[in-house]
Amino acid sequence: MVKKIQEIYAYRQMLESLVLTDLRTRYKGSFFRFLVDSTEPGINAYCVFHSF
Repeated sequence: MVKKIQEIYAYRQMLESLVLTDLRTRYKGSFFRFLVDSTEPGINAYCVFHSF
């Protein structure tokens, strides 16, 4: 388990680069869509927990 964490930590810059590239291509020119997609899970969880 510790080795896996160390390996992920060693490649953190590459992982960050891949994630940022994916986010840029997915939401290129659409800040509103990024905002909706990032807040929607929280809104859904709020509605579920407060409706019961």
